[in-house]
Amino acid sequence: MARIEEVELLPHQYEFLDDNDSRYLALCGGYGCGKTFAFCMKAINLALINEGCEGAILEPTIDMAKRTLIPQMCSLLSEYEIEYEYMKGDKIFYITTLNGKKSKIHVLSGENYTRLVGLNLAWWGVDEIDTIRNIDICDDLFSVLVSRLRDRSAVVTQGFFTSTPEGFHFLYKTFVKEIKENRRIIKGKTFDNPYLAEDYVESLLADYTAEQIQAYVNGEFVNLTAGTVYDKFDRALNHSNETAEDNPTRVLHVGMDFNVGKCCAIVHIVKEGTIHAVDEVVGRNDTADMIEALKDLYPKRPIYVYPDSSSGSRKTNSSKTDLQLLRDAGFTVKVQKKNPFVRDRVNTMNARFCNSKGERKYYVNTTNCIVYTQSLEQQSWKKGEPDKSNDLDHPVDAAGYFITTAFPLKAKATIKVR
Repeated sequence: MARIEEVELLPHQYEFLDDNDSRYLALCGGYGCGKTFAFCMKAINLALINEGCEGAILEPTIDMAKRTLIPQMCSLLSEYEIEYEYMKGDKIFYITTLNGKKSKIHVLSGENYTRLVGLNLAWWGVDEIDTIRNIDICDDLFSVLVSRLRDRSAVVTQGFFTSTPEGFHFLYKTFVKEIKENRRIIKGKTFDNPYLAEDYVESLLADYTAEQIQAYVNGEFVNLTAGTVYDKFDRALNHSNETAEDNPTRVLHVGMDFNVGKCCAIVHIVKEGTIHAVDEVVGRNDTADMIEALKDLYPKRPIYVYPDSSSGSRKTNSSKTDLQLLRDAGFTVKVQKKNPFVRDRVNTMNARFCNSKGERKYYVNTTNCIVYTQSLEQQSWKKGEPDKSNDLDHPVDAAGYFITTAFPLKAKATIKVR
């Protein structure tokens, strides 16, 4: 069995793993700084120290745990020759310590924290806590976790968090705003990790806004929900004179949002690495009405439609689903299995309007797209989410389905840290 203390670590990972004194500990850092690796190593270390005790590791959702946390735990336990058994049905790890005792690690969902009731824990950890958008859920989860930290036989009693900062959310509120002696926060930056691919940081700089770089690379707390939602859009700097008629050979890419009486489509062309919104169709009654309008406007043009992912099951005004109607009309339909988080869609669009390098790759014909331009300029934040009370959301939602499907931000995955 390899010794945990012999594992090569980055400075902020070492600080995080070495601290067994802070009652509540957090590692806040940028993408690729090795948070998940440190999280799993922390969990394994506490399981070995607290022989025969129970601990818990949580992701915001159980799907996230299946996708990242469980495979990483299995990989590290195998690599460092630590005897373990994973019970897939119960989602429990049993780790055998040096003295032959078995420590138990429950794998749970942070958003379903009621399953914690009844557990008697020596330690626990929550990964990506700031991605739980509802601050009330975060606070309730923390309260339940605090009450579960009560195993008197524990050698080290500790609760820990890891996350990329998402504005002034839970980590800021708990570890910065509310300063208490038993809490400590450690910062890590993407630049601190020498094992990343050479172009990784460069790709982030090209794909994110200056504010997002502060959060997602430097691990700093910045306000990502201030003022207007699409604050990187500038009517003058992002204006385009391109039209569909001036580009008769180009495919039309149509982002589409379905709402009875408020169906909306934003028409785009892609030209020499740039995106141009060239037209809008707004205020249509239903999908059939929208199809008729697009065919009237562009009778002989190839049209790709990028709809809301729920269109595969929704019926606006027909026995057929919206998706079926679009395909029957002869459109090429490109739809994601699941809509991205609203914040991710906003980030993607803002980064195309103007990234951290000052580059603009998304333009709008503000003369043809009057309603879309108004939505971009006027939609504001409300309690951390885009305000949907004044119908400004339909055009930007429609455009966002196209942008996030065709031009998603680069994957955040990195090579394994050693």
